Amino acid sequence: MRSTMLAMYAVVVMLTACGEPNELEKVSRNITDYKGTSDSGGNKYLLINLKSGGWDGGKRDLTTASEDMFNSAKWVAKRYPEIPYIRFTISADMVDRYQNSAGSKEVLSMSYLMSDLKKMNWDKIFPFSLLDFAEDVKYDRHGRDMLVKYCADADSVKWAPRFCANYR
Repeated sequence: MRSTMLAMYAVVVMLTACGEPNELEKVSRNITDYKGTSDSGGNKYLLINLKSGGWDGGKRDLTTASEDMFNSAKWVAKRYPEIPYIRFTISADMVDRYQNSAGSKEVLSMSYLMSDLKKMNWDKIFPFSLLDFAEDVKYDRHGRDMLVKYCADADSVKWAPRFCANYR
């Protein structure tokens, strides 16, 4: 446990020193924040927050997020394989029923185990196929709508059949 905590501390220090954050931020323009944190069981992980590129509540949002998660996971897995897992949150700008801005809200989150990410042949896997490895997927009603619309598309089912089997 102590060695995991020290490893996470080292990762956070390395991500925040010597201009390294700029490198992770360059992986995706949709990364709004990232930090080392721990879950309720005390397990350390890296949390990466993504902002939806444009809210359509469906295929385009999750397609963009998939690409961002793929690029970020690939980057982190190659540089910091000691992190037990990565958790992504996806936020979207919301509007009320009068079409006024209602602020940004987290609509979807999912985790990827580093043990899976280290096995990936990154040159042969498609970004959308990474969704099949998602763990602990959580969502609100907007996130659920996004998942259902994404998985209603035949191409989405082709690239992420295991993932989409849960949302059809």
